Amino acid sequence: MNTYEELFLNTCREKLKIAQSLRQINNVGIADIQTFFSKEYDAYDSSFLNPSYLQRIGICEPGLMSTIYQMYLQSIALAILNRPIFVWEKSMLLKKIEDFFQDKDLDALYQSIAEINLSIMEMRLEQEASESVDPNNLFKDILLASNAENLNWMARYAKPISDFDQKLVQHWFSLDKKKLEHIANHIVDAFFHGFISQSRSIQGRTNIRMHYCIGQEALAKEVYLAFINKGYEPILLEPASNSYPDAYSIDHSFDTMFQLYVSDNEKLKAFFEQSAQKYQDQAKNTCGFVRISSFGKTPNVQRSPHAFTPPKELKAQYLDYVSHARDIESQILKPDHLSFCSVAFPDFHVGENFPEIFTKFITINTRESAPFEKIQQDFIDILDTADSVHILGAGQNQTDIRIALQALADSDTQSNFLNCGGDLNIPHGEIFTTPQLSGTNGVYYINEIFIKGNYYKNLYLKFEDGRVSDYHCANFTDDGDNRKYVLEHLLQGHDSIAMGEFAIGTNTEVYQIAKKHNIFAKLPILIAEKMGPHIAIGDPCFARGEDSPVYNLWNSKEMTARANEITCNRLLNKHCYFNMHTDITLPYDEIQELSAYKNGKLICTFIKDGKFVPDFAAALNANITE
Repeated sequence: MNTYEELFLNTCREKLKIAQSLRQINNVGIADIQTFFSKEYDAYDSSFLNPSYLQRIGICEPGLMSTIYQMYLQSIALAILNRPIFVWEKSMLLKKIEDFFQDKDLDALYQSIAEINLSIMEMRLEQEASESVDPNNLFKDILLASNAENLNWMARYAKPISDFDQKLVQHWFSLDKKKLEHIANHIVDAFFHGFISQSRSIQGRTNIRMHYCIGQEALAKEVYLAFINKGYEPILLEPASNSYPDAYSIDHSFDTMFQLYVSDNEKLKAFFEQSAQKYQDQAKNTCGFVRISSFGKTPNVQRSPHAFTPPKELKAQYLDYVSHARDIESQILKPDHLSFCSVAFPDFHVGENFPEIFTKFITINTRESAPFEKIQQDFIDILDTADSVHILGAGQNQTDIRIALQALADSDTQSNFLNCGGDLNIPHGEIFTTPQLSGTNGVYYINEIFIKGNYYKNLYLKFEDGRVSDYHCANFTDDGDNRKYVLEHLLQGHDSIAMGEFAIGTNTEVYQIAKKHNIFAKLPILIAEKMGPHIAIGDPCFARGEDSPVYNLWNSKEMTARANEITCNRLLNKHCYFNMHTDITLPYDEIQELSAYKNGKLICTFIKDGKFVPDFAAALNANITE
């Protein structure tokens, strides 16, 4: 064991001691958080969190050790959050790490990690299930105590708190209260409208699971109070933080998978099921979800070559566990009984034009969508007479794909597309369908795109009968590295994954501001999917809720394209889901043509050379050309 390995172990011990001491401390302030977390992440280049740094100083298995170190650092956060059952088992692991540094027996270390994880997983999953149904949890206390004068309440999140976070808190609280109430009421009304647009009943349920980002407390508090005033009670989930370094986020993208690694996956699945069933009566009072997110950071382009990559058996175990957990969750929280509302606002990471961009997105995110839904319905009426859509890329874009549409048994009462306004996914601007896999063939190509924080240059996906048959990108000089990157990060290990959605985004106002300020790479998919046609790989939008009818509000026709050839066998094959749904948007300016066909004959060209063609959509082009 070398000097750095000794230092690694001693530092892990130090984190546990700090966590243990915090059990007797009631007040933790911003200065403490800076000491515990912020300096560690700010100095990521020379931190034990960084696998490349561990490689440079000669620590064996740098990716694995950086992930293990994160567990010890997280012990401090767990102590602040009063979750000690997630902390103390880590002391047992220190001796196993020391043994590994001496004998280099990697299999023995993995086995020890799996056994230790399993030993506490039953308690951990039960606590998580309990917190998910408790309206009076820690995060409610933090939110209601939030203010712009004394920010020490932010320390109770037990996450790094940056200067940008603190500025964002003060910015949101500086808004006129009536404006905050207007935004909040729009979000709440959109949530309830989701029950109408999705043909669902709220059935007397009163809890809404609510998520926001650190810095957005002024808005989150108004949304919370608006629900309370209507007789509903939000359950506040742990807020997200945008203050982790980009390199850390991508290097540690498999940490969750690692933390679920156990010696007996069947026991892990049983633990989850037991926890879910124990709290199922409270969970069934949930009527939906509200997610308020933020954006502004440019995702990290490069993942460390030394970052932790899970062994093949761990990936298989994880996918099996996630599939089982989703099945159990969907039996209790039935997707076709829920509404949701997702909305995103910029933060200070967006750059020097933050004030203008922020103001513009408040306008966009509260705009009434009815006039745009009318245009979208005109699109749908034409598409319902077609059997396929052909998309051809412009310039260097190699897209050339024909997407098959499902047959309608009765065109007078049925539709292939759902007309999306500004309720479930704010802002407005999308029509979507589940494609027919058979007959969906060709190449889908994007010159440059960020998807869920990962960068892809010249992303190439080839489809044969609706499934990805070939894939690569141009991030690296070696084609094998490119294929591996796409497989791990985009396809999530599924070598043959289906197209679960085809959609046309129509919100050219968002496109205009993204182009003006060059923030395409900074936008979350919630917004990016509205800025052009897109596909999604994975499950259809109605996965696990296919059996409940959904009707378009504009013509009362049933949207029948809710399942594809894979998920239509869900009663016979419970493993028919990929448990993922990833949107990939094709920008307007990379489109030469998007047209609808019937029996090989052109019906209508919707987009030509990056602009909408039909007269009824002419208003959309003003934003594209400005």
